[in-house]
Amino acid sequence: MRSGVSGSSGNRTPVALATALAIAGAAALIARSPCALASAARGRGQRCAPVAYGIARALRWCKSQRFSVHRARPRSRARLVELINWFTRREPLRQRGVNAEFAMSAPDPFIITKALDWLSEGRRVALATVIQTWGSAPQPVGSQLLIDADGNFLGSVSGGCVEAEVITEAADVIASGEPRSLEFGVEDNTAWKVGLACGGSIRVFIEKVEATRGSTVDGLLRRLIGDVKSRRQVALVTNLATGAQSLAHSPREIGSELAPALEEAFRCDESVAFAGDAGEVFINVFNPTVRLIIVGAVHIAQQLVPMARALGHDVVIVDPRTAFATEGRFADAELSREWPDEALPKIGVDARTALIVLTHDPKIDDSALIHALSSNAFYVGALGSRKTHAKRVERLRKAGLAEADIEPIHAPIGLDIGAQGAAEIALSIMAEITAVQRGKANRSR
Repeated sequence: MRSGVSGSSGNRTPVALATALAIAGAAALIARSPCALASAARGRGQRCAPVAYGIARALRWCKSQRFSVHRARPRSRARLVELINWFTRREPLRQRGVNAEFAMSAPDPFIITKALDWLSEGRRVALATVIQTWGSAPQPVGSQLLIDADGNFLGSVSGGCVEAEVITEAADVIASGEPRSLEFGVEDNTAWKVGLACGGSIRVFIEKVEATRGSTVDGLLRRLIGDVKSRRQVALVTNLATGAQSLAHSPREIGSELAPALEEAFRCDESVAFAGDAGEVFINVFNPTVRLIIVGAVHIAQQLVPMARALGHDVVIVDPRTAFATEGRFADAELSREWPDEALPKIGVDARTALIVLTHDPKIDDSALIHALSSNAFYVGALGSRKTHAKRVERLRKAGLAEADIEPIHAPIGLDIGAQGAAEIALSIMAEITAVQRGKANRSR
């Protein structure tokens, strides 16, 4: 594992701090104690520049003065890296109006969108991606961290544990243009040195993102974002040895060796590293956001909306009863006051859609179910007892649906957790939707 730290020169604002930290850092290294460095950084540092990156730049200054950080004693090096990571986790870092956020999901197209924005501003940027995890890693595979040449960063690869190390490595990637893979953790004692106190391990791939004439990287990413916005499943396939990338939308578009891995990645909604004959590749899956369509603006729906939003789902409420479907009752959801047979074709029901009916009114519920059952929706559920559902099944048969067409309906809706009241019913519904999405559902009731 790399223990040395490097950075890149930045604007003039933190130069004085970096210089002061460099002197303190050199003294701390020689003294084999990080206390002097902590004292120098505390206070002013957190106001005028990102503390961790200021320290990283200070260490680079040490290197420029022929004070070799990489040749320092391993124990001293590890203490400095640990200290830098401590600051990264502890301090609210802001520079040039960019927040250092640690809560991005995996993978988050927002990070790539921001990378394109930063490129359009003339910044030189790198993208770090978690490509593999072992044990209790703090961020899932596919999580990304965006870094520019001045040390601004957005996103997360470890919740703050190893960001400082990744940022300094990214500076070298930006300068050289050569991608690299880093590994953090493996054993508890190693994990502590880079901040992975949970004992987990991660691999991170860092690549430069370019927007130069003849470069296809930014064009590829723009097509990826376009696919995401149009709710088209897409995977970014990267050769980890060469950095070469391509987009794949189905197993048919990729070689036979990778096709099963891509199909499984799409199905499980999980990015994966795969060792093939042509070298190791990383398949980063960008599935469309799960959309929850709730037919019936009832009290259970009011409990469902915040739960679904907390899980990152888009939510649409469909109810022709205008007294129920109001912004005052559903401020955080899209509203459609049309009948389901008019609303659903406009909204679109695809393989990343869960649809549930809650009104107990056959005039509203049945048309929604008929439409959903003819679609690729991964979940269709209906509120009501077994007796109510038996009557519903009979109505659907009379409407021309076969038994096999009706069978996918989850009814009574939700996992059997003994739910009482709207909030617990909503919880059981979201739990069942999640279980179906993850392939963990048990249809026996």
